[in-house]
Amino acid sequence: MKRKKVIEATMKQRLISYLIDLFISMTLSMFFMLSASSIWKTNSRAEIGYFQVACLLICFVWLYGIVPTKNNGKTLGDIFMKIKVLDSNNASLKLSRCIVRKYFIEFLFAPVFVTAQCIWMLIKRNDEKYILDVFFKTHVIQNKE
Repeated sequence: MKRKKVIEATMKQRLISYLIDLFISMTLSMFFMLSASSIWKTNSRAEIGYFQVACLLICFVWLYGIVPTKNNGKTLGDIFMKIKVLDSNNASLKLSRCIVRKYFIEFLFAPVFVTAQCIWMLIKRNDEKYILDVFFKTHVIQNKE
């Protein structure tokens, strides 16, 4: 039985995938922020805020948890760029790891993540692993399917 050759995703593929995911999440965020007052009929600003937060949480769990879990470790940006995230055993990530890896680390802590990645690349020039992949014991491969 022949083994498929695994090719790591390039930095360009990962960056474009990240930007696509960021664009989708920002678009949905703006939609919920701007339309919450017309959807939720109340005069209370606090209730509108709670509704916005609930909608955003559902949206982000769907985008960064359910979509990658159902699509073998691929977010919408990953599908477009034909890459996928696998764990150290070459298996798809579970729901909780997808949410933590994609949403909490890459989006909420983006400035810290970008700074840490730059320092990591300066220290480990020959190592192709990204700090996120080392921390979560994952790797991102090209998926030609």
